Amino acid sequence: MRTKFLKYIILSWTCFLVQDAMAQITEQEAIDEGLKNHPQMQLSAQQIEQQRALKKGSYNFNNPDIWLEGPTSVQFAVGVQQIFDFPTVYANQARLGKENVTLAEKGSLVNVSQLKRDIRVAFQNLQYSYDRVVQLRYQDSIYQKFSEAASRRFNAGEAPLIEKINSEARYKEVHNNLLRAELELMNAQNQLRNLTGIVSKALIPASAYEKLNAPVMIDTASYDTLQNPLLNYYRQSRIVAGRNLKLERSRLAPGLMVGYLNQGFSNSPVLYRFRLGITVPVWFWTYNSRIRAANIGTQIAQSQYLVAEKTYTSTYQQAVNDYRQNQKTIMYYEETALKQSDLIVSTSERSYASGIIDFMTYMLSLNQAFEIKLGYYDAIRNYNNAVIQLNYLKGE
Repeated sequence: MRTKFLKYIILSWTCFLVQDAMAQITEQEAIDEGLKNHPQMQLSAQQIEQQRALKKGSYNFNNPDIWLEGPTSVQFAVGVQQIFDFPTVYANQARLGKENVTLAEKGSLVNVSQLKRDIRVAFQNLQYSYDRVVQLRYQDSIYQKFSEAASRRFNAGEAPLIEKINSEARYKEVHNNLLRAELELMNAQNQLRNLTGIVSKALIPASAYEKLNAPVMIDTASYDTLQNPLLNYYRQSRIVAGRNLKLERSRLAPGLMVGYLNQGFSNSPVLYRFRLGITVPVWFWTYNSRIRAANIGTQIAQSQYLVAEKTYTSTYQQAVNDYRQNQKTIMYYEETALKQSDLIVSTSERSYASGIIDFMTYMLSLNQAFEIKLGYYDAIRNYNNAVIQLNYLKGE
């Protein structure tokens, strides 16, 4: 029975791949396509370019004042005046612009990390759904043969009606599960298409479904938050808020004013007249309100980071618990359940062939073995999702 199942798996995979050979895809290919095509990646790149463009305008000077003046009522003279903020204002604006670029870049890393996680989960669902369809198609063919054989035996008077009814009921149940699994496969394909931008009608995993490698470090007492992109984003937000506060404080310094106006005639002993001065921030309430708002901004950024860190700690601990629980389930299947499944199949085949058990017992035994294999697929999916979540939280 096991040999027949392996042959059917290989044959089913071959049929699927022949149907749409160009639709085969690996997890890394899906990630590469997603990073290239997903609108969120384009948005992140645009936000970075926007902050870089704003950074170039950090040294933004006030527009000069240009006027015509006729102090002697005989001729008009051209005057020019330029006001500059205190130099520390421009320095702080430049530093703030640089930190905003870094913030946009870290925000892009958050989006990249989340998209990779979503694509990995979607690819796992595709593999799970695909292999589950293969398994259920094999079961469907087996139970169809059982149902047809039971009908023939009943018509020939060799089997009771209950055997015929039970065989048909089991076949219809498995066939219905197959139809639902095929719809789930279509949904998994749509989900991966939406994340990657791939337009192929039928995406097919290029490898069989298997458990992922265990994460390197899962100790909740020593996890490294410095590798998590989301926490790094909130750390950078604190830096940006602090730079903005320094900028607003520096605006309290007086500005500088430079001007020129030629008010004399051509025979005047002094042809050039210059104007030098300072601007005084007398409207202190305006500056104080902006400083106060910037100070609250630093407090908000700190609170956001603390909330994110607390959420991260809780999520990481939950992910570790999920991983350990699913690891035990996987070990149970690999060390016990799968072996029992093979033993059930081989024993029931021999017993049915020798007449020790009847047809109904044989069918129930096969059903139990099939359910174990389907349960193993569920265990792999839960385990892999736990690994993906842990790697995502670790910034991998």
